[in-house]
Amino acid sequence: MPSKLGSLPVRTPQCSTSQTNDHTYTQLGSIFYLTTFYKRDEIAFRLALFYGAATIAGAFSGLIAFGVFQIHHDSIPGWKFLMIIEGGITVLLAAFAVWWLPESAAKCRWLTDEEKAMANARMLQDSSKATDEKLNIKLAVKKILDWRIMAYAILAFSYGTASSIVGNFLPQLVGRLGYSSIKTNLYTVARKF
Repeated sequence: MPSKLGSLPVRTPQCSTSQTNDHTYTQLGSIFYLTTFYKRDEIAFRLALFYGAATIAGAFSGLIAFGVFQIHHDSIPGWKFLMIIEGGITVLLAAFAVWWLPESAAKCRWLTDEEKAMANARMLQDSSKATDEKLNIKLAVKKILDWRIMAYAILAFSYGTASSIVGNFLPQLVGRLGYSSIKTNLYTVARKF
């Protein structure tokens, strides 16, 4: 039987609801960032690669958890090691990304002035207005409060719910079958394929 804390089963280290929301917001930010470099007819393939990589990463999360749970330490349980390793890698990659990734193609430091102008012209062809324009707060609030945008926003923010249900609850279901948390993580590796 899975270990118990009081009357509640101890959860296997999978994605919690708050982590799923964080991943959803990260994905939205990544998609927005990609749209600053690629035109509408070019973005679909890049998004397919992005979501494909996310699916493959999710498929191996249980396998990584299994490997980390093999670390035996007297005072630090396996789930803490998992959070330290995953969190440390995330923080390091985020710090590197802030330093390395350009704000836009027009501000990319490794492009020549001619390449920057060409990149800006490409984005202007696909845009209805100028790029790198100042934000008009009143206009932005007016557009955001439009009922069509609000309805779409509610739908868009709920996209992650259906896809995260399996990731959140399959480990609990498998764990309730009487397997240890280590075996539970192994048995849920292929859930994404």
